[in-house]
Formats: sequence, structure tokens, C-alpha cells
Amino acid sequence: MNKRIDNTQNKFRTKIERLLEGSGISFNGNKPWDISVYNPNLYERILTHGSAGLGEAYMEGWWDSNQLDELFNKFCSAQIKSRIILDPQSIKSGLWAYFINRQSKISLHIE
Repeated sequence: MNKRIDNTQNKFRTKIERLLEGSGISFNGNKPWDISVYNPNLYERILTHGSAGLGEAYMEGWWDSNQLDELFNKFCSAQIKSRIILDPQSIKSGLWAYFINRQSKISLHIE
């Protein structure tokens, strides 16, 4: 199955790209460990749900990488969590995303 690469630019992608600076990881790059993005909602999901969101999005086919082992090696080496700065806007955005569930009961199949 050939998936379409998504090159959406938004504030969420920009924030993650800043965190990835110097790690050697790119979105839709040409290195085997780069992340191929198929769903533009990936960036917000990573920022609001962290590594769990990244893993869930992978399982749902939102992204892929030809060399997952090297991708995660680069993630670990970059120590990205230590580079996160919690400014008031980031805290507000994180709380908003945590407490507001955008999924409707219909899409969750809840009655």
C-alpha cells in the first residue's frame, strides 16, 4: 500500500522541529530513520500525549520510518525531554488538550 506523504506546516510541527534540532531527525526527510508523516494531526498528538501518542499514532498508520531502531537511538541520544521548556502558553495548551476531548461519542462508539 502506497501512502501519501503529508507536508502540512503548522505550529505543532514547528515546535517539534525545534526540539529535534541537532538530532538528525527530520519529518519527511531522505534519511532511512526520518519520519514519514501520513496524517497532519501527528504533531499535535505528539505534543499532547508524548511518547504514548507517538506510539499509538504509529500503530494507527499515521507515520512510519524505514529504520525504526536508528530513529529511536537518535531520539534517546538527543535527550529531547530535557530540552522542553514549560512556558505559560505551553502549559495552557497542554491543559486544554488534556481536559478537552475532541472525539465525539459517535466516533468513539460509545452509547
